[in-house]
Amino acid sequence: MGAGQNENETIQRYQKLLHLTQKIHSTLELDKALEIVLDAALQLTEMQRAFVMLFNSEDQLEFRLGRDHKGKTLGLDEFQVSQTVIEKTIKQRDLFYFVSPSQVASESVYNLQIESGFCVPLFSYRTVGKEGEARRMVGILYEDSKRITNFDKEGQAIASSLALHAGLALENAGLYELATLDGLTRVYQRRYFDAVSEREWERARRHKRALTLLMIDLDYFKKVNDTFGHAKGDQILRKAAQVIKAACRQEDIVARYGGEEFVVLLPETDSAGSEVVTRRIQEAASEKVVLEKQECVTFSIGVASYPHCGAKNMTELIRFSDLALYEAKKAGRNRVALYSSQPL
Repeated sequence: MGAGQNENETIQRYQKLLHLTQKIHSTLELDKALEIVLDAALQLTEMQRAFVMLFNSEDQLEFRLGRDHKGKTLGLDEFQVSQTVIEKTIKQRDLFYFVSPSQVASESVYNLQIESGFCVPLFSYRTVGKEGEARRMVGILYEDSKRITNFDKEGQAIASSLALHAGLALENAGLYELATLDGLTRVYQRRYFDAVSEREWERARRHKRALTLLMIDLDYFKKVNDTFGHAKGDQILRKAAQVIKAACRQEDIVARYGGEEFVVLLPETDSAGSEVVTRRIQEAASEKVVLEKQECVTFSIGVASYPHCGAKNMTELIRFSDLALYEAKKAGRNRVALYSSQPL
């Protein structure tokens, strides 16, 4: 292979690195950012599998996402990676590379199918680390392969460069998530909903577009907590949030409004369009939000749709959907009620 060809390959690798790092910084959604980081890392290194672990608020590493080179999601149990490899990376604060289990047998790499791999720390330069250091370790990126990968110094430099961008991007996404998402249910916080809903209202009013709000309440939720305990109650709330979010479009805004209440804002959707969403939610709830012995938690839903409901501002739209929710509960729960400017 000639020197010119080697040089061209090097240029192509760095161009690919530039393109992928730009992509990494393109989102503030942590789940999406994790997918992009892992897919980019696997493309650049030609490894077969990878995962990211991030430090939580207690300074403990948490597994966040695993992927293979085909985009399949993997769990931590599918890696069986030695804890020593991770500890060595954190202690060295640098990339740690191995070329076979025998090379690190003393460090107990248990998965005998792995022929090569590496672990690299993820740093952020936005926040100061321990002892006043200008960078802080926010997590680790691990990759491995069932074949021996030619991971030369150039490849290691590219992986380390990618890790620097990944660390900053993931910290930014994590901070954004902390500021906007409810910690338990992983849907938007009420404060974020309040801000975004006002913007959507102004857009709907200005362009004379429909805007529908769903107010959703889990029926008899207090009984769930009293009978099964708060841990089970939290589990049900998380599952309810997943069901609601899965029934909506990407542009719809799902938030925890308080306690066991959720709100969904449906831009450019009238009352007829909202029926599709509410049907999906209730059908999914009957299958997936289950307590014991196939007993499911039901949802009551109040719907207010602008301009049909006659609301003059976002506050009224919320109040009208809340009144409709009250009617749904009064009628026996586990049903949907639509607010009208005429008496319900």
